[in-house]
Parts: sequence; C-alpha cells; structure tokens
Amino acid sequence: MKLLRTAEKILPLVFWVFLIFAFDTPRFATLTVAAALIHEAGHLLFGISRGAIRLLPSPHPTGFRIKPDKLMSYKDELILLIGGPVLNFLAFFALGFLYKATGAAIAYDFAFLNLLTAITNLFPIRSYDGYRIIETALLIKTDSERALGFLHALSFFFTAVLLLISLYFLLKIGEGYWIFAIFFYSLLVDLKKLCEDNVF
Repeated sequence: MKLLRTAEKILPLVFWVFLIFAFDTPRFATLTVAAALIHEAGHLLFGISRGAIRLLPSPHPTGFRIKPDKLMSYKDELILLIGGPVLNFLAFFALGFLYKATGAAIAYDFAFLNLLTAITNLFPIRSYDGYRIIETALLIKTDSERALGFLHALSFFFTAVLLLISLYFLLKIGEGYWIFAIFFYSLLVDLKKLCEDNVF
C-alpha cells in the first residue's frame, strides 16, 4: 500500500514530462493543453452558474481538478461536472464550421482534440468526469455501498483495458507515451482504492 501511495505522488510529474516531450511537434502539445483549458472553463462557467463563485483548480495527471468553494448539492455538482464535456463539444462544432469555411488544418486538429477531450473525460474511470457523473447520479438515487463498489470495479476494469490498448499502440507505432502514462496512473489509483476497500 505504501508503494502505491508513493507512486501516486510521483507519477503526476512523470505525466507532465511525457506530455511536454512525447509529441513530434509542439503544436499538438499546445492544442492539447488548450483543449484541456476549454474543458476546465466549462466546469468553471457551469459551476459559477450554480452559485460556486470561486472554484479552486489544482494540477492532476489527467488535467486539473476543480473544487467548489462551497458545499454543493448532488444536482448542482452534476451540472458542474457536465460543463467541461459540453464546452468541448461546442468548441468541436464551432471549429468544424471554421474548418469547412477556411480549410485551415489547425482548426481540424483543434476540433478533433476537443472531441477527444470530451469523449475521454466521459469514460467511467476514477477522477474522470464520467466516473464522477455516474457516482453523483448514484448518490442522488441511493447510497448503496454495493453500487459504488461496482463502479470502483468497473473503473479498474475499464482502465486496465485502455491501458492494454494504449500499450499496443505504443509498441506498434511508437506514439502515445503520455496516454499510456495517464492510464497507468489511473490504474494505480484504482488499485489503491480497491486495496483500501479490501477488494484485493
């Protein structure tokens, strides 16, 4: 357990190193960070709309975590959570129209990265929006430990599958170090949680 806690503290730094240096061109790294900022802006806007005037962003291997400055209802938290993917989807459509109008390759790339950011954040993986959306929805309906335990196990399984897929592409085409780093980190976090819950 101590090893897992240590790895959880070190791997965020490893992730950001991969993000900075694992791209062939700086353009994709810049656009990826910009898509992440749009995502977080969505959380901020939706959070402010629910009365959380001050939101506190903190760095995280999968992007940023935003914490409201007040205790929110599950319904308000659910609205805050969907804000990120919604703004990415809106950016995707806007950039798609821009690409059709201008044919600019950068608009196409940025549109794709916004779509990818929105979809991946909806995965049922711990610390992703999709996981927290399902968790919050469950808490609105029930506080069943069994339901939440199933969600924890689903996150572990889903992360393990995506880790293997990213490893395949890493070995096949030699790209995607940072994606592999994300899923490896997420798997360790899941494993730590499952150990704390005495599942393993």
